[in-house]
Amino acid sequence: MISIYLLYCMVIPFVVFVGIRRANLECKGEWLLSLDDTIYLRGISAYIVIAAHVIRWLEECGINLIRPLAFVVEQLGGIGVLFFFFASGYGMKASLINRKPGVEWIKRRFIRLYVSYLMIKLPLLMIRLIVQQMGLIPIGATITVSSIFGEIVSILFLEDWFVNVIVVQYALFFLASQFGTKPSILIMVIADGVLACIYLYLGRPDRYVNSMWLFIFGVIVALYQNQILRLYLRYGIVVGVVCAVGFIVFGASFAINKGILFANIMKPISGIFACLFFCLISVYYRFGNPVTTWGGKRSLYIYIVHVEVRSILAEFLNEDSVIVGVWLILLVSVVLSAFLYATNGIMNKQQTRQSVM
Repeated sequence: MISIYLLYCMVIPFVVFVGIRRANLECKGEWLLSLDDTIYLRGISAYIVIAAHVIRWLEECGINLIRPLAFVVEQLGGIGVLFFFFASGYGMKASLINRKPGVEWIKRRFIRLYVSYLMIKLPLLMIRLIVQQMGLIPIGATITVSSIFGEIVSILFLEDWFVNVIVVQYALFFLASQFGTKPSILIMVIADGVLACIYLYLGRPDRYVNSMWLFIFGVIVALYQNQILRLYLRYGIVVGVVCAVGFIVFGASFAINKGILFANIMKPISGIFACLFFCLISVYYRFGNPVTTWGGKRSLYIYIVHVEVRSILAEFLNEDSVIVGVWLILLVSVVLSAFLYATNGIMNKQQTRQSVM
């Protein structure tokens, strides 16, 4: 247990805060967030989501950490997912300031995301099947051709909820942008409102709705970043206090009343205040270090891989070996994420060379 407490009380805070330095306001320009800022945001998002999942794994095995610590980490895990979608929306719009996305642009986006997703999921499926056939983990249901085919079909149709949401938001962003910059925001808000009703009707988890609102909020922040930046520079302290209080109040309201319909509305609002607070801090300070940069560039891989590895190595998560099991899952997840990211990068380079030739 000591290693777990060290992870939460020393390692994670060190990774989040090491490398902070004063920003040069003269070099800030008109960008609210730099590319490095969004990579950092993705990196810490991936890490705190995993940290929240580890808490859940431990509790499933009957091991409970100090409740205040576990409570804070679990809530931050939910905010981490919202950070990820905010960074995605902001990055997409910021890359297209003053220009309209074309068909080639959206095609490249879809292909890059879809191919990356397949390059993660299909190898992990093969690994799980091989490990099961070797008898290293319990097989559970009998492996048949039809079951394997069913899993492949699920992967091809983007079975992971957050990838599904991102693809839908990509499509909405592209279609709405064809009507002009400012009208596109209204169109996306209306479309996401309709989509939220559909998700709720279908009984989808609240995370579908929460995450898409943070994506569109990232788009809005990128569009009005000049005005927001001037507001920060002029009323930084006041805005900082409002954002911090908003994050705490709405976040606490969600955590206390979790499961109630109105409470679910509090979570994305809390996430919005948290993102605005981070944007404010990033005006005056630069964030990032090799660890957060590594995780930020591989965030999609980390999200998917650690969940799949946990399912493969679930047998190691028991009361007798849960701590060893947690560290084993984390280690394998890091190695596999790095390997799959590098493999996908090599394939992309080869494909680019062929298209040029």
